[in-house]
Amino acid sequence: MDEIERDECAVKYFRQLLELNSRERDLVGDATFRLIKIYKRKGDQEAVTELTRRFWELGMAHKNPAPLPYTARYFPRDISIVSSFDLTRFHASPLGQSLTHESREWLFTCDEDRRVELRTQRSEAARRRKAKQVPQGEGEVALQDQDKDKDKDKDKDKPDPSRPAVYDDGHCQLARALGQATLEDWSRTVNGKNHFQPEISVSLITIAGATSLLAEAVKAGRLLPRDDGSYAIADVEYQGGELRVAELDTGELTLAPAPIMGDIFAALHNRNETLGTDISRLTGEIPEDAAFFVVMSRPALAHGMRQSGPLGRLLPTPEGLLVSVVLYSYNGLFVRVPTSDPLKVQLLIPILHRFMIEGDSASVSNGDSEATLGESNIFGDLDLAQSSDGKSITFSSVLSVSQTTRLIDGDF
Repeated sequence: MDEIERDECAVKYFRQLLELNSRERDLVGDATFRLIKIYKRKGDQEAVTELTRRFWELGMAHKNPAPLPYTARYFPRDISIVSSFDLTRFHASPLGQSLTHESREWLFTCDEDRRVELRTQRSEAARRRKAKQVPQGEGEVALQDQDKDKDKDKDKDKPDPSRPAVYDDGHCQLARALGQATLEDWSRTVNGKNHFQPEISVSLITIAGATSLLAEAVKAGRLLPRDDGSYAIADVEYQGGELRVAELDTGELTLAPAPIMGDIFAALHNRNETLGTDISRLTGEIPEDAAFFVVMSRPALAHGMRQSGPLGRLLPTPEGLLVSVVLYSYNGLFVRVPTSDPLKVQLLIPILHRFMIEGDSASVSNGDSEATLGESNIFGDLDLAQSSDGKSITFSSVLSVSQTTRLIDGDF
């Protein structure tokens, strides 16, 4: 009874906050996520859907006027996937402050030996969890089967490792050139690549004291000045050529292969904004408070859907994909697929709902109670809905800090 009364008081209080129509997005977001958790616990799916729609659409109404740094306008036209990680916002969030030292190392370390050690620890922990999830006496068999299939499946659906994006290894190569052993002190990264040719890629890194770090690296011989004002990272090659870095805006470093760096210099000089219109439009729809986001253009998403088999053929013709992660006392994951085919969206949602319900039922039949399913299953709170204008399908999940920490630690 006390819990019911507390929930009712909380609902009344948070609803009053939302009715204020405050432009304080942090206040509105935190209240919304807390309400969603309460309504999920009460089983009020209609209220959950209404709040999810409202949060995203309000976020789009209060768009970040500059979701991408200025220099990103001069990314190559063939860039079809852009991602952004706001480390400053992440570090200030309850999630960032709750991570263990090992979890932070896993995210940010550039010490390859330590990363191998952490990867081994995570793999062993995953194997132990896997063994606990199967019926008693079958755990060892499951692990043997897992080992047997490991070599067969390890390369399945993985990108060609000989063609990494410039930032896959380049971030740590740059960090070491700047005399840093970790990426933890960086403020923000914005990465772009072509989905089919990942060597067409570039990264922007916002970092305090960038000018001084460059000067010290040049003095130490870790960066080599070039005539165009950029620097080559000493003893590092990317796809047979130099890996370049330049400070094209104060406090912001651009990392790119030498030919692409030349193209960016030329585009900047001519004020010729080259970033594709699909990507520009989609990033403009990202809510201003996102700590992390990914956008994929129409061709990139279509390519991914072709790899997904029958499910990809079920989905409506997409105009792109937006993934946004917002961090408050609870953390929100939002995936939005805009489309020009609202009828297909309307027909598809009940099918996807049924898949989700059957998945939850299977979890309950395997021993999870309905009361604890949402917390034990990281994606147990996944919801989906059609946008108010009918032109998008939105997947969303509000996770507690502990759920999100488990996701980072690979416990899912």
